[in-house]
Amino acid sequence: MSNQKKYDLQNIPRVFDFPYKVLEFGWLPNHSHQHNNDEVDGGFICLGCNYLEQSVLQINNEVVVREPGGLPFMIILMPGTVLKTIKPARHDEIFFRYSSETMAALAKFFGFSGKQRFKVEFQGFPTDILGELNKAAADLDKTGSADRIDILAVRLFSEVVLRRIETDMGTKHGDVKLNSIAGELMQGRPLDKLLKEYGLSERSFYRQWQKAFDLSPKEYVIQSQLKKACSLLAGSSTPVEDIAILCGFANANYFYKIFRQKLNMTPGQYRKDFSGKLFASTGI
Repeated sequence: MSNQKKYDLQNIPRVFDFPYKVLEFGWLPNHSHQHNNDEVDGGFICLGCNYLEQSVLQINNEVVVREPGGLPFMIILMPGTVLKTIKPARHDEIFFRYSSETMAALAKFFGFSGKQRFKVEFQGFPTDILGELNKAAADLDKTGSADRIDILAVRLFSEVVLRRIETDMGTKHGDVKLNSIAGELMQGRPLDKLLKEYGLSERSFYRQWQKAFDLSPKEYVIQSQLKKACSLLAGSSTPVEDIAILCGFANANYFYKIFRQKLNMTPGQYRKDFSGKLFASTGI
């Protein structure tokens, strides 16, 4: 696609001797690639999201399945990893390629030494860092732009890992049970059944929830649904009515109503403004 971009940084002079130099990186909206037992040369760190159909990939001897609508993820592929596509699926991706020596240093930095593959799912892209990356890529002819990309890439990876750790620890108050309920609410499970399963009274739940979240459970779910809907609108040609159902709204009319209330535009207007823009901001 015309809005897919790759940037070769190997021959661009750096100002600083930063230890984690990016050789190449790329923005790949609506991307699909067929791997045929390809061996990774050097190493890659990739961030992906917006799978609209099931993807099946064999990494070395392990079969990895991605279901549509899952969380964004970061995957780190070390030198020598072998990839084979069993079932491709279009998705949004940003990738960074490094030398083998740099990947070994990054592996040590992030603490996954000895692993051929490292994967982490997380909540929400750090859109501020992505914006800075996009700007630096547009100014590659300016001195220091490649240095900025080197540094921003490590900032991006660090933020993703820290967000995952924060999620694993629970909410900002460290309540793992409450965080689990929040995750299941986003999957469309009814609150009354969840409270019964987790052994919480309604009063106790709301007291804990208000300490941990700025939104009510209902608003929390709506915002999560809208973020997913915005990604699908920007990154696919899926009909709006189908997106409404995929994102958990009862019907298309309710989806249109909520979308206009929260974003001050229709889903169609949003698609027109943000189509093809990788990791488009939801504005909510």
